[in-house]
Amino acid sequence: MHTLSLLPQLFFLAPFGYVLIRGALAALLFIGIKEQWSPKASTQLRFLIAIEGVVGIALALGLMAQAAAVLALIIFILWIVLPWTKRPYPQSTILLAIVLAIVIFISGAGLLAIDLPL
Repeated sequence: MHTLSLLPQLFFLAPFGYVLIRGALAALLFIGIKEQWSPKASTQLRFLIAIEGVVGIALALGLMAQAAAVLALIIFILWIVLPWTKRPYPQSTILLAIVLAIVIFISGAGLLAIDLPL
């Protein structure tokens, strides 16, 4: 059966796409930490930054990636909703990150993960 693809020989690389999505989400969280950090930050913001770090490490390693994607989804929604968080990205970037977190939650961690599907 022939598929409608220009290079069907590359379909074996599809599971690596989830690794790239996990890496992008982890990078967004790590850069968000850098942008939000301030010596004058409130206790609430420092707690949120700590959670962002743990979730970013979990996504980068693929450790419980689906649970980490749910936590990342909650963090991204907090970035939009809460006024005391300094939004590190434009709203369009955060909405794209929400979509990526939903994809990881639904599809799983992909290859190169220390993970079991939920």
